[in-house]
Amino acid sequence: MRFSVVFAVFLSFASSVVAQTIDYVGSGRALQFDGVDDYVDLGNIYDDVKLPLTISVWTNLDNSASGLNPIFTSQDNSPLYNGFWFQMSENNFSVEYGDGQGEDNPAYRRAISSTVGNKRGRWIHLTAVMRGATDMDLYLNGVRVNGNPSGSSDLPMASNFPNDVAKIGYYVTNSTVYRFKGMLDDLRIWDRALTETEIRATMCRKLTGTESGLIGYWNFDETSGATVKDVSSKHYDGILHGNPTRVYSGAAIGDESTYLYPAAPWTTATAMVSADGTHELVVKNVKGAPQGMHLYRVNALPSQTGGLDMAHVGQPYFGVFSAGSGTGYTFDLEYLYDGHAPCTVSTRTNNSGPTWETVTTTTGIADRFEVLRNDQASAPITVGLGPDQLICDQPSRSLTATTPHTGTFLWSTGATTPTITINASGSYWVELTNGCRFDRDTVEVTFRQKPVVSLGVDKVLCVMVPGKLQPVTGVSGDYAFTWQDGSTQPVYDVRDFGKYWVEVTNACGMDRDTVEFAEQPQESIVFDLGEERRVCDQPSVQLSTDLPIIGRTFLWSTGATTPSIAVTTTGEYWVTVENACTQRSDTIRVTMDVSLVPFTLGEDEVACEMKERVLVATVPSGASITWQDGSTSPTLPVKEFGVYWVDVRNGCGAIQDTVTFTKLHYVPEFMPNIITPNGDDWNEYFIAIPNPDAIPVALQVYNRWGMQVYQEPLYKNDWNGGGLTTGVYFYRLTGACIPEQKGMLTIR
Repeated sequence: MRFSVVFAVFLSFASSVVAQTIDYVGSGRALQFDGVDDYVDLGNIYDDVKLPLTISVWTNLDNSASGLNPIFTSQDNSPLYNGFWFQMSENNFSVEYGDGQGEDNPAYRRAISSTVGNKRGRWIHLTAVMRGATDMDLYLNGVRVNGNPSGSSDLPMASNFPNDVAKIGYYVTNSTVYRFKGMLDDLRIWDRALTETEIRATMCRKLTGTESGLIGYWNFDETSGATVKDVSSKHYDGILHGNPTRVYSGAAIGDESTYLYPAAPWTTATAMVSADGTHELVVKNVKGAPQGMHLYRVNALPSQTGGLDMAHVGQPYFGVFSAGSGTGYTFDLEYLYDGHAPCTVSTRTNNSGPTWETVTTTTGIADRFEVLRNDQASAPITVGLGPDQLICDQPSRSLTATTPHTGTFLWSTGATTPTITINASGSYWVELTNGCRFDRDTVEVTFRQKPVVSLGVDKVLCVMVPGKLQPVTGVSGDYAFTWQDGSTQPVYDVRDFGKYWVEVTNACGMDRDTVEFAEQPQESIVFDLGEERRVCDQPSVQLSTDLPIIGRTFLWSTGATTPSIAVTTTGEYWVTVENACTQRSDTIRVTMDVSLVPFTLGEDEVACEMKERVLVATVPSGASITWQDGSTSPTLPVKEFGVYWVDVRNGCGAIQDTVTFTKLHYVPEFMPNIITPNGDDWNEYFIAIPNPDAIPVALQVYNRWGMQVYQEPLYKNDWNGGGLTTGVYFYRLTGACIPEQKGMLTIR
């Protein structure tokens, strides 16, 4: 069966090649230039090109070629040095651009060139990256090589020369025409600077033509005609001049590629290509230390099939390319198909080789190599697991690989015996290997249980809440459902009271279940906690629903679950009572008051001056307080004479108290106008106020010239002239409780 599939693919491909004028397989075709009159005219293009710029190509310089071999020039008016050009010789390659000022003078050019070993007679990949006038790099087979800059122009590239055309394989300078001799393939131009990683990733792989920055892509894969197609979005197609020959290309190009440029020695380095999970190529035992290795894959049968028995080969085929600037590399190649080495493989050097050679070993390979799986060396073997299996209500099952052949077994589980025991659903394969031949078979095993159905328990409900019935969890794709109403969905929407049943069937059997939802008779709940309650001097208050506990649940705001509770603090209390179907709640406010304690604001007072103080009323928790000014604080600051009262009350009563602060006002009835301080106790002192301790005053005495001769802020009727001479004096008496008194006073 496997061979017939390969053969069908080959026929499909072969018919498509006949119908096409383009060779799509691998590197396809290349153009061979004779070095005499062959070139490609691309027309007036790239008149607006600027740096950065990247150009790359696969070349095979003819063994007889010498001197300058032009690869590409964007303008053919070379004496003016305008545009850019890419060229090589047997031991050198370079890229240049000119500012269009002209005439064989380095002042009007910028370039970089690299001297390499003789590159005639073999396919190599050249890349030039121009980032700026003094920032250019050259790459040989993906490896950056030392370059020698030349030219001194600081002007930008001059490419707008409408009468000039771009050419491949043609170059003229100072009236001398140079032409390329050899083969070219896969010429690419980008309007950006490719990185080293991008160069390596794309050099051995076909492009789609839509890659970012790609402004020219000529793969020369046409098999006939005078036109070469530009596969990029620019479509700068070219016209052949002279007679360039279309040949099979030997460039290392595939549909996919991978590469390895190891930093460490190749003694520990490997590179691998995996086509589709069944093909693997591993490079090992590398000798000669190439700088890198490319492995590419071609997703088709080869265009040239000499030496192949097409009934025993299959696509894809693979190629290996040694990267670097030297030669003399060798390596071993390990090719595995489905994890095994093919009995034989067919090989050739590259796509230009018309004949494949059948070999049994791939060691000591020099430089280039392409390989194709070949199964013609031995007869096939078979192994079978039988048809797919359904296993019902069993924990495990044995699988046996039946085969008329002997060999080594390998199961997907890792077992190596002819029979294995499995206990889980899945795909299982076994592989039989006999020498270089092998076969594989796969069986799908499904473990199933007879459905176990549960719709839950019957319920008696007060209210039918819409819900869903799910008879089984983890519904399998082979379950079939039948409900009491004939519906077949895996989940049933329930909205009404009633009886529901379902049957669930799969390949292993059937199970059934029934559930009933019945309506619960409803009983009303009636109770009342009453109006707000206020009590005085009681330690607790009993709150009750007056309902029996049987068939009901109680929940108070205190957390209690009894029909009644005792509360000891003021607050709002609620209770919720439930039976099977009904719920009711009620709330009551309870205020716990105590009798008021008598208090006094103090005695009434008469004073000359009002001393600031704070009146305090005794207010128990929960009582209200009101002062004569409407304030409600337990304290009242007092600064002024007047009458002050307070009212304190709660549910248990009220207490009031009043205090009066009166200002004292005294008007002296008699003021002495003479004192005789002679020691006879008569009129000895100036008696101003009968009781100076009760009515404080200040005394000032002046002589007749207005000079103060005595002063006392708290006069105590104890001044007798203080040694002043006899005569007339003037006094001034002041105080908070008296009006100011002035008069004359004689001292004798």
